[in-house]
Amino acid sequence: MTAERGGEPVDWLDLMRRMHTNKTTGEVQDPVARDLLETLSKLKEDKEAQLQSQMCTAEGSTSSNILSREEIKQMVLENVPVKNGRRYGLGRLSEGISATQPSCSPPHLIQEMEQLKTDLVEERTMRQQLKTDLLKEQTYRQALEHQLQNITDFMSRVYTDQFSASKPDSQPNQ
Repeated sequence: MTAERGGEPVDWLDLMRRMHTNKTTGEVQDPVARDLLETLSKLKEDKEAQLQSQMCTAEGSTSSNILSREEIKQMVLENVPVKNGRRYGLGRLSEGISATQPSCSPPHLIQEMEQLKTDLVEERTMRQQLKTDLLKEQTYRQALEHQLQNITDFMSRVYTDQFSASKPDSQPNQ
């Protein structure tokens, strides 16, 4: 099914529809599955219509109103009845899988992604701290340069014969 869609995994509503459709007649023969699919399809259409109207009123544009796979999955999970620990049309599902977690990713990849996200946040925090430290150092350096210039001006006024502000490398007369 994934290969037919160009590598894009199917949503759970399409999965249920394909599982319960007779391949020769193209019809859903199980009346419970047919009613459930009709209800879920109607809910999906209603949500898409609601999103479309919100997009039109909020932005005045007609953006895509297609629900994401995760939104459809959540809608299916909320509306498919559970009997004896099984969801009708889907079977037994692991309760540990969240609706936002991709069901096709191995756990070690998910852990690695979470670690990479954590590392990225730490790197960004460290980078921001370094920028702040650099700004403080630049401010301190400017203050020192200003103070040095004031001392140089003072010295050139007090010791005009021996010290010249215009020639910082000049040696005092001996």
